[in-house]
Amino acid sequence: MPNKDYLELAKQAAANEREYEWGLACEFWLAAATKAPENSSNKHWALLRSDFCRGRTRENGFYFPSEPTTQIRESKIAMSSLSSFRGTVFS
Repeated sequence: MPNKDYLELAKQAAANEREYEWGLACEFWLAAATKAPENSSNKHWALLRSDFCRGRTRENGFYFPSEPTTQIRESKIAMSSLSSFRGTVFS
């Protein structure tokens, strides 16, 4: 039986991703994860997508109000060090 709550939240998250609304997508993926059964592929997928969207949010210079200042500072340092790798192909 399909989980309609999960599906609706996942659809909204995906729509936000297509619009580059990374913060909203992150929140919808987290909400979808709470509706998916424990240890299901849907739950794991939703959590991974949420992490991805959170990363995209940080890449664009935005942070979440719930994040502690130290985490924001560490993220900024990490993102600036990663920027030198843009366009690099790893094998």
